[in-house]
Amino acid sequence: MRPFVLNPSRPLTLGTHQAERTPRGPAPGRSAAKGAAARLPVGRPRKTAGGLSRPVRAAFLIVFAYLIVSFMLQEIEVLRLARQVRQLEAEAAELTAANQKLAEEIKYAQTPEFIERMAREELGLVWPNEIPYAPGAEVAPSGQAVPSGQKTPGVSGGP
Repeated sequence: MRPFVLNPSRPLTLGTHQAERTPRGPAPGRSAAKGAAARLPVGRPRKTAGGLSRPVRAAFLIVFAYLIVSFMLQEIEVLRLARQVRQLEAEAAELTAANQKLAEEIKYAQTPEFIERMAREELGLVWPNEIPYAPGAEVAPSGQAVPSGQKTPGVSGGP
């Protein structure tokens, strides 16, 4: 380390960080011809205006860029998941409405009106003393419907 001398033109005052120092000359064993490079200690990285060396600044820049990209990717994922939640909620509402409609159909299927309608339409059942009518079919005297194209029993044919 080179010796420094206090500048006599500036007095020391309280609150100053460091007294202004001026070098006396080149350090022993060093020549003044090497210039500014001779004054820097060997093996120490150069400092920039911000006080940090270039490799440290580059590392901070890389970490900062990584954090920004990670944050952006997380935001994209959050937006995608929010859209998926909205779609699933809409689908759940549709399924709830369909489920409610089916529950109403089950309730109606247990009523006497539905049972009678199904017995008439699907099974062809009738009440006693009721004459069934089928469009396109002739009615026999016994009250039974006879499909068209067949002769009705007990009825003489034609004019």
